[in-house]
Amino acid sequence: MVNIITAYQADNSEVDVTEAVQVIYDAMHSYMSMASGSLDQEEWDAVLHLAKAANFPDHDDLVAQREREIERERMREERRARQAEEDQRRRVDAYNRLREQVAIVDKMRADEPELAAQNLTFGQLITLHEMRQRGEA
Repeated sequence: MVNIITAYQADNSEVDVTEAVQVIYDAMHSYMSMASGSLDQEEWDAVLHLAKAANFPDHDDLVAQREREIERERMREERRARQAEEDQRRRVDAYNRLREQVAIVDKMRADEPELAAQNLTFGQLITLHEMRQRGEA
């Protein structure tokens, strides 16, 4: 059974607002379902408080829905953190590969002056080095 919700007007007279609150609550509940949990913490708290105060029958379902949303958000944060770590690792690996390639090119240019005279690009020198590694050049 839903509790009666009463509002007090300026002249201290009482007005039953249960039906209006139910309509607003239903609209918010529908929005929550369609938006799949896109409410912020303050909005969730207000909806849960209203559901409990009015003794709406789906209060326990809403609490469970909020707990699921909190868990989904925690999992999203963990994925973002893992992705950020992976991105950082890739950047470090790419930087280290580039440093190694620069050292290789510098050594090639120092050891083989004829390569420097050919004005080969960095990429061409790396390709030449890789071909030599494979025994193709």
